[in-house]
Amino acid sequence: MIVDFDGGGNLWGTIPDWIIALTALGGVYFGLKELANITAEEKAAAEAQDLAAKAQDFQKQIARAELLLKLDMQFESQDLYKSRMAVRSMRNRSETAIKSRGKRTTNDDMKDALAIEFSRRMTEIWETAREIKDEDVESPSSEAVKAYEIYAELMTLPNFFETVGLLCKQGLLPKEDILSLYDQVIIPTMRNFERHFQLRREEKPYPNEYFMEHAMWLQKEAVEFRKLKEPAPAIKTNDKGPFSPPNGRVDDPG
Repeated sequence: MIVDFDGGGNLWGTIPDWIIALTALGGVYFGLKELANITAEEKAAAEAQDLAAKAQDFQKQIARAELLLKLDMQFESQDLYKSRMAVRSMRNRSETAIKSRGKRTTNDDMKDALAIEFSRRMTEIWETAREIKDEDVESPSSEAVKAYEIYAELMTLPNFFETVGLLCKQGLLPKEDILSLYDQVIIPTMRNFERHFQLRREEKPYPNEYFMEHAMWLQKEAVEFRKLKEPAPAIKTNDKGPFSPPNGRVDDPG
């Protein structure tokens, strides 16, 4: 409201422009200051959240490392050591039997023959062990009891990989770490047991199509994992130019 108090045209009630400008400037200043405070608080909150996320991730890595160490300790336990030795002994006896029948021409032929012979021997032991009866338990010298004990010892190793495979499928174990540690054991072991597992899945009167499915899944993952980490076969040359190895791949050891 503008009032002319003295009638001389002096508008004493008019607010000078500089006061209006100063007031506006003060409002902007305090507004910016408040905004800066909010921005600083948001930045501090974001930094705290980032630190919390990093700490949580670090704790997860520690937990994973501890889990892998415990798992490896189990792999080196007495029971699993005995099983690994029993499996190796069965493999060596199978290989000796194959070689006594005649020379195999390729590495793949030997692997296939070894897997067949190994599974045949496993099935032979199982056929005796599965006949165990209640009264046999009290007679440690019975053939069924002996066969059952041998079979149980041989199966300890694949049973371990069955559990590990299940945990990997459910995301409870880091699959790549497991394969980095055990692919050299998983691939030949499961290859030799595979035919026996198939028989167990189909046997009557109680077939079980899921028998050792996680162990065999782990074996397939290990094969793919090895393909990725192996270098490509070297290209050889002769007078006619470059050529690849006949089978086009690097053979699996074992």
